[in-house]
Amino acid sequence: MPAARARTNLVVVALTASVAIWLLVVVPAAGQRPESTRDTPVWLDPDRESPAGTRYHTFNSSTVNKKASCLVWLPPEYSRTSNTKFPVIYWLHGIGGNQRTFSEKYLPAYFEALKQKAAPTAIVVGVNGIPGSLYADAANGKCLVESVIIKDLIPNIDKSYRTIATREGRMIEGFSMGGMGAARLGFKYPDMFGAIVINSAGPLGMQGKVAPISREVFGTVELARAEMPVAWARKNAETLKKETLIRLACGTDDDLIDDNRQLDAALNKLGIPHAFIELPGVGHNPAKLYDALGQRAFRLHLRAFSGI
Repeated sequence: MPAARARTNLVVVALTASVAIWLLVVVPAAGQRPESTRDTPVWLDPDRESPAGTRYHTFNSSTVNKKASCLVWLPPEYSRTSNTKFPVIYWLHGIGGNQRTFSEKYLPAYFEALKQKAAPTAIVVGVNGIPGSLYADAANGKCLVESVIIKDLIPNIDKSYRTIATREGRMIEGFSMGGMGAARLGFKYPDMFGAIVINSAGPLGMQGKVAPISREVFGTVELARAEMPVAWARKNAETLKKETLIRLACGTDDDLIDDNRQLDAALNKLGIPHAFIELPGVGHNPAKLYDALGQRAFRLHLRAFSGI
């Protein structure tokens, strides 16, 4: 074979292999679910499974002009009565999670606590928080999770179910990125949530340190600092002091323990009442965190929803 023809054939083979690899990586196979990311958020989870007795719930989001989804768990008592209203726990997943995460990481601990009468009866919502969103409205306008939750999801849940549709009837809770989201949204909207549970939260941007993901979400270092949980705690300190129940928890072997300790110190300095539980030997693992907390995991929940 002439050398020129051989080189041409090698180029064609190389190009063909490159295209094949590109197709495997970039183009979804038939039936493959699209990946949900901050730049390409999938608001309606294509996985319609309802694990652990939950129900797949959809709602219209005027914020993004699309249908969105979440998972909802209703207590057995809900179907036994027609007039009773229930408080709601909004659970926020971590950076790589999705709305189904709470059925694996949260509900088992909650169910066990219910059996022991160590948790209040409530509706629990597993939020579709979009991986990497920080539960915020991204500066580039592509991922508006904060507005979807506050303006669309919560009003729809209150409309669709028999909820106690007041701040006293709502708690926001999360783990990791979800813990950061619970802290930030809870501190920013004290008129919406009467209780905030912050587990192994991060990134928190303590002492002015801004993680790369925070700068990417909020656009600039300055804007990121202004949107961190501690910044909103400062702005709304007087309201939070009087009306909001707050609990932090983090394992001592968690890489985020220092930031959580600093948030605890910052809340103390602001005079905002709260509890902070350190769990010896626990790393960044929600199942182990709830297991280590035991009945303490839902003690604040009982206090928050008693008498309503």
